[in-house]
Amino acid sequence: MDVLRTWFSEQSLVRCEASFFMLAFSVVGRIIKLDDEEIKILSLDKFHEAALAFRPEMQFGYGDFRGIPREGAIYESGVVVYFGPVPPEGNPDAIAFAEVKD
Repeated sequence: MDVLRTWFSEQSLVRCEASFFMLAFSVVGRIIKLDDEEIKILSLDKFHEAALAFRPEMQFGYGDFRGIPREGAIYESGVVVYFGPVPPEGNPDAIAFAEVKD
């Protein structure tokens, strides 16, 4: 949560990308709300919003993209939210947040 709080306070540009079994989407914008219950991102065009309510069963992961050539050119760091225990195989349902370099 500390990384998300930093992005919120600094008004960093953030990409939110969701990946579920039958749904995927992404939004690039700024965090407009962040507290212990929820995060909201408003897109740069101000027409789209992504919101996520935090739940106790969620797990969080942190990543630093600077060492990865392709992503390193675009993103600084990222936070991934998993909706329960991460399975040993397959792609888990997750929402990823990444700071976009300005």
